[in-house]
Amino acid sequence: MVYQELYNTDISGAYLFYGSEQLMMDRVLKDIIESQTSENFRNFNLQYIDGKNLEIGTLISAVETLPVFDLKKIVIVKNFVDSIKNVQDEIIEMMQDMSETSILIFLDYENEVLKTTKFYKYFSKTKKNVEFPKLKENEFRKFLGDYISERGFKISPSDISYLAQKSSYNSRNLSIVLYDVKNEVDKILAIAKDVVSRDMIDEVYISNIDTNIFNFLEALTNKNISTALLELNNLYQVGEPIQKIFYMVSRQFRLLLSYKNLKEQGYPDNKIMEQLGIKQYEFSKLRVSATRYEKEKLKEIYGLLLEYDHTIKTRTVDERAMFESLLVKMVI
Repeated sequence: MVYQELYNTDISGAYLFYGSEQLMMDRVLKDIIESQTSENFRNFNLQYIDGKNLEIGTLISAVETLPVFDLKKIVIVKNFVDSIKNVQDEIIEMMQDMSETSILIFLDYENEVLKTTKFYKYFSKTKKNVEFPKLKENEFRKFLGDYISERGFKISPSDISYLAQKSSYNSRNLSIVLYDVKNEVDKILAIAKDVVSRDMIDEVYISNIDTNIFNFLEALTNKNISTALLELNNLYQVGEPIQKIFYMVSRQFRLLLSYKNLKEQGYPDNKIMEQLGIKQYEFSKLRVSATRYEKEKLKEIYGLLLEYDHTIKTRTVDERAMFESLLVKMVI
């Protein structure tokens, strides 16, 4: 079930909320609480349970308690993933006999519940596994426009698209979520008066992180160290952590080495792309970059990357200086 369906159904019984978008999860949860309980009696009819040390007796007691001067009692369980495996059979048995006056919601903010467990399969069978995925591009632009409008500001459709692009929310390489975007939009609104302009967007988003990463990796694989270091500085300015940048570099050169190996073994391009798990656009870039390197040089670079990773994990070093030194060694 996608979360939008909750607005068109009678809510009762047990639900599992999961997915990457905590902001949408929190919004829907707020709507459910406000629609199913009255403010005057919410202290009686809304209960949160920390599931770190989940005890089945506590949960049963909470769910079986009747609502006070309301139609529904809501019980919300957080932080339950680690402890649920010890009591999942008992919980499933309890959920099968729940009263229609109770609403039980398990919040999986970290999207950690395995879909192979009995627990998840129960919700899948009852069609009450409610997913909160990242928004599609059109949904995301609508979210931006609605949020800015709700805050009392105006923005043109073209600038909404520009803001969406600058945020990198729909980038395939980054794990940016709506709470991240909301924080940046709030900074823009803090300097706006009535209308959000493109200049204000640029002031907050120094540069598109995804574009910077692409430019940085392209310069590095082209052995253009001066441009690579310039793009690296741009990434520093927008707060991109070195470990994340290092991961992208390691991934790039691992793919290059794997491409060389598979090509030597006679694999056709479509099979190499499938083996590497990348799309056509990235593959075409990778294929061109691979022509600039001998296999032995890629092995040497990968060895340098492993050595760097081991050093920063076992010694106290100037991580930034060491990383920049690594990049220089890689292009020599």
